[in-house]
Amino acid sequence: MTTAAGPDLVLVCPQCEKAELAFSSDGVECSTCGEADSPDALAKSYVERILGVSEYTAVSDGEVFPVFSCKECGGESLVRGVKLQPEDDSEYVHPSDVSPEAWACFSCGDTCLEGELVYCEEGSHVGPAMTNDMCVECFQAKVDSE
Repeated sequence: MTTAAGPDLVLVCPQCEKAELAFSSDGVECSTCGEADSPDALAKSYVERILGVSEYTAVSDGEVFPVFSCKECGGESLVRGVKLQPEDDSEYVHPSDVSPEAWACFSCGDTCLEGELVYCEEGSHVGPAMTNDMCVECFQAKVDSE
């Protein structure tokens, strides 16, 4: 994955909703409220509280809950739809007002912009994007089989 936000990635904390959830080599912690759960739990909490996507509802409706396995570190904490905060964090910006959307791993802190990775419907996994819904690996396999 490409690191789009750099090593000092900061996201909105799912507990206090301040842009203070910081990633470091020691883990992920909110400098405002002290929220510091496991990366997997923080990823799910972020999706449910900040992005407004319920795991139960997504699965019940046959949708994909946007937390995946990270190809870089193997953690089950890669989130699709993360809103990157501006580098100048002097003013809080609500996630719905921030662009671009990105993928971010709550375990290793790696990020990439939407369009660089894709949830591949063909193989039911995450991979480098070839099209809007197919990864490079599955696209190549499909071309080779024809």
